[in-house]
Amino acid sequence: MVREADSRTPSLAELGHLLVQVGIVSAKQWAAATAGGATEPSVVLDRLEEQPAEWLSSEPALSRYQRKCIEKRLAKGLRDLDRDLRVNDFLIRAHLGDGGMGSVFLAWSIEMRRLVAVKRLTSNNPHLRDRMAQEAVILRKLKHPTIARYVAYEVNDDGDGSVLAMEYIHGPTLKEYCDRHKSVPTDLAVGWTVQLLEALAHAHSHGVIHRDLTPRNIIIVTPPDAAPFPRLVDFGLAKLSEATMGLTMAQTAIGTPQFMPPEQFADAANVTAASDLYSLGCNLFLMLTGRPPFEGNQFPALCLAHTNQTPPRVRDLVTVPKHVDAAVAQMLSKNPAARGTVEELVRKLTGSASSSGVLVAASPRRPRPLPLPLSRSVSRRRALLPSGARLSPRSNLPPLRRS
Repeated sequence: MVREADSRTPSLAELGHLLVQVGIVSAKQWAAATAGGATEPSVVLDRLEEQPAEWLSSEPALSRYQRKCIEKRLAKGLRDLDRDLRVNDFLIRAHLGDGGMGSVFLAWSIEMRRLVAVKRLTSNNPHLRDRMAQEAVILRKLKHPTIARYVAYEVNDDGDGSVLAMEYIHGPTLKEYCDRHKSVPTDLAVGWTVQLLEALAHAHSHGVIHRDLTPRNIIIVTPPDAAPFPRLVDFGLAKLSEATMGLTMAQTAIGTPQFMPPEQFADAANVTAASDLYSLGCNLFLMLTGRPPFEGNQFPALCLAHTNQTPPRVRDLVTVPKHVDAAVAQMLSKNPAARGTVEELVRKLTGSASSSGVLVAASPRRPRPLPLPLSRSVSRRRALLPSGARLSPRSNLPPLRRS
């Protein structure tokens, strides 16, 4: 990668050299963009946006995010522009959002030839590094059609932070969906909830508790020829039940207050599988009514409400079947033991009189598995997480092996 030593205004040739070297565009594309003696950066960037990407014809050679990064750096020099545009073998295409551990980007994997979501940890905070490492271990364990799939976890030798690549899921978050539609039809909301219960049952069977089941961490996929369905993402706050895997700080509440169970406000170490059921109940309440059980943005008030106040009944706000109202009320029980099991909740939500032990929601078709990564000759360490890997109590990092 090229690094400019100063902040002088770079020449167009220097910009082209960097973009070609990084892999954003090919030499042929750059030549086409500068044909006819074009010297204005804006004209050249316009032409690059108009060209299709060589790796995917439906995408422009230069994305809007990439153009903004280039324009921002042009006045100050090209130093670190390559870091904005590429991390390892991932070409950054768009900024998807920010979280407690870093930023999430849409990226093209040069190696796997597909779009992925890349969580980039730019802080050297050891606790955050360990949390991302644990998230990688968790995602590697989980293989369910409703849960976003693991792609790769890498720790750079050059101090550029850790990188966690995941399946990219296109669609609005549940929050965005509810903001747009106000509420979700009862049959659809119940179907989504049962599919999410299936996903939680799978996670819990592997000792994984999500701990941050919010509308922002549920993506609604809307295929053109099928009914919408949910996908569960972001296990950045998830907890592995084994004592050697825990990264929770004692006496600390971790999560999103509007969707947190009472026990999580006291101490995030108190969470169990039943805690996820409470959070999912809050999401179902939102889907049906257009609002969470307890509204507001102040942590103390939300803590008091979730801990001591009885949530309103769904039937007092909207018309729903009695068994659906009863299921939501059970999921929002203050006592974790009273929330029941996944199977009990599925029976109640669907109005089934008996249980066969099998969840009844139709799951989305399982996507084709990702190809195994190839070896690569870049300066970084790649975390190889074998099945059943445990974090070291001393370092909290999964085993690493140099590619």
